[in-house]
Amino acid sequence: MISRCIVLLLAAVVLTEAGVINTLQDTVVEKAEAAGLKASTNLHRSKRQADGACQQADIILVLDSSGSIGEDNWLKVLNFTKTMVLSFPVSPTDVRFGVAVYGNRATVAFNLNSYNDSDAYLDAIDEIGWKDQATNTSGGIRLMYRDMFTEENGDRAGIPNLGIVITDGASNRDENLTIPEADKAREEDILMFALGIGDATVISELNGIGNDPDEDFVFEVEGFESLNSIKEQLVTAACEAAAA
Repeated sequence: MISRCIVLLLAAVVLTEAGVINTLQDTVVEKAEAAGLKASTNLHRSKRQADGACQQADIILVLDSSGSIGEDNWLKVLNFTKTMVLSFPVSPTDVRFGVAVYGNRATVAFNLNSYNDSDAYLDAIDEIGWKDQATNTSGGIRLMYRDMFTEENGDRAGIPNLGIVITDGASNRDENLTIPEADKAREEDILMFALGIGDATVISELNGIGNDPDEDFVFEVEGFESLNSIKEQLVTAACEAAAA
């Protein structure tokens, strides 16, 4: 009877310590992200690999850099992009990121094979300038699937491809091509996500950009200050889609 009690006591201690460690991990990462610091991805990596999820994916973020965003909010978009990178185990063999930016036209900020670790990604994100132009979402999507998800630019065979479009409004340049270009991306087996910010977005366009079902691939937040509130939900959805 005494030995059984000892075993139960030891088990309780182990579970308690595990809970404390997880809590400390979350606290450290959250504080680092809130301060805009480069948090180590080791904490995120240990948590997500323990669940067997998000260990391999090629992810391209397609960022709306139109004039309606404004310079201050553009910095919020870049900070959100950095927290997304910090939420995955980044390495040449795990998760890799690329970023496209669009205004009147789309440009590549960096490709999937441009960098090998999270610190390099964060430095590169800090250097992405605000375009202050129109909203050519179709151009951003087309650049993503045609030029960036290629073997030459780091797309790995057999690894899930995820495209995440982040926008604060409806397309106003080649808007009739936005959903058709998203459909073409899907034809290339790219899992498409859409994140709309604020009340100027059009839900029908967001739904057309994101895969079905909409509740798993389309997200909305009230404003730029609310971006971090959707991060965990978006990361979880991306992980689940990549693992499916």
